[in-house]
Amino acid sequence: MAGPNGLLLRCAGRLSTWLAGMAACAVLMPSAPAPAQRYNLEILELPVRYRSITWVRGINNAGDVVGWVSEEGTRNYLPGLWRHGRFIELPLLDNGGGNFHFAGAEGINDRGQVVGFSNGPIWGEYPVFWPDNQTIVNLIDRDGTAQEINDLGVIVGDYAVQTFSYKPFIWWGEGQWESLWPPLDWVNDINNLNQVVGDDGRKAVLWEVGQVTYLPALQPGARSGAGAINDFGQIGGASHKDIAVNHPVVWRNGEVRELPRVLGYPDPYGALFSVNIHGEMGGTNQVAFQTTHPVLWRNNLVVDLNDMTTEPHPEWEFHFSPYINDAGQIAIRATDVVTLKGYAAILHPVDTGLTVWGIDPARPGRRNTIQVNHATPGGRVSLLWGTARGEPQALPQCPGAMIDITDPRLAGTAVAGQDGRAFIRINIPAQTEGNFIVQVVDHRSCEVSPPAWTLIKAEN
Repeated sequence: MAGPNGLLLRCAGRLSTWLAGMAACAVLMPSAPAPAQRYNLEILELPVRYRSITWVRGINNAGDVVGWVSEEGTRNYLPGLWRHGRFIELPLLDNGGGNFHFAGAEGINDRGQVVGFSNGPIWGEYPVFWPDNQTIVNLIDRDGTAQEINDLGVIVGDYAVQTFSYKPFIWWGEGQWESLWPPLDWVNDINNLNQVVGDDGRKAVLWEVGQVTYLPALQPGARSGAGAINDFGQIGGASHKDIAVNHPVVWRNGEVRELPRVLGYPDPYGALFSVNIHGEMGGTNQVAFQTTHPVLWRNNLVVDLNDMTTEPHPEWEFHFSPYINDAGQIAIRATDVVTLKGYAAILHPVDTGLTVWGIDPARPGRRNTIQVNHATPGGRVSLLWGTARGEPQALPQCPGAMIDITDPRLAGTAVAGQDGRAFIRINIPAQTEGNFIVQVVDHRSCEVSPPAWTLIKAEN
């Protein structure tokens, strides 16, 4: 439930070779049910009067999605709510007979209440609240945006303190609100404990009533921003490190940890914008010049959501930030590759498909465990790794199977249990560090898992 934190930066990734002598494999008994692996794609309704979906901005635990749409033949941008896959246009403020409407839905809570912005009779947009589908409330009679709302009805957003200068606010209800500046210069998310995250213009900040916590960056003095927080206080965002580029990070118990990035571009950047109660985190990674893809982090691994549908969908591409709810559903923008028209979509989790789930603890100089789900029971699986993704290439031992890793190397093998799960233990040498791509091959079915990336890095 969060938007970008304003860090518009570029990133330079550093790769190193994963040294040989890694594999000491074993099968462990499972301790918990396997989580969902792949996703079924649902394209949501877009009535013909609308030209395209502009942004998808949030999803609640009922699967309701919010965003903005553009109207055919006009300059209008309008707030949208999709409930049970059907589109509902939300009411607008009176714009005094102006030439166009500029409005959008930015956040939604589990009660179905929506927040966003709508232009009025005076220049600019106003932060607004839709308590239901027929009612709109102007929160603050100033230019600004309401960005997020929690299940208590507490709202955060920004408002104009002077022309082109905006500061964050928190709205408690019944017209009661207060500025969060200082310490916050930008606000991104609020959880159900009324904990707010954002940044002060340079440092990531966690704000609670009566308490302000400055979150550490990957390097002392580096710029950072917090983009999302769940109800367990797990925070995701971005941080600079050695140069001015965004590295995706997670803060747990006040400690920062760098997350892996999807590689494939010389200077990839990444940031995190949503996190659910299970610690699954959605965000974006740069994959080509001026091109970002939505990604999902799971336990020290990251996957490109374009790779994760149960069936190939060559007619659709996913771009921009994904938003994940506690049921694992992901709201996303899907672009028709022929017409370039955008649609709101939901990726519904399905508990199927060979997948690498996580690597723990993803630290050099230690024995690390790779988790594999949905292998053939009793069958052998092999973990392959490399430092770059390339054109798919055939595996000689598995006719028809293709792997996406350039110059793949074997890390280890294991035998899956009767539940289809395998755990491969890998000894990673102490001097190893960098981002790596991994895939698993099931020798009986010849299924290959979607590519995933991990970051092997010493503790900060």
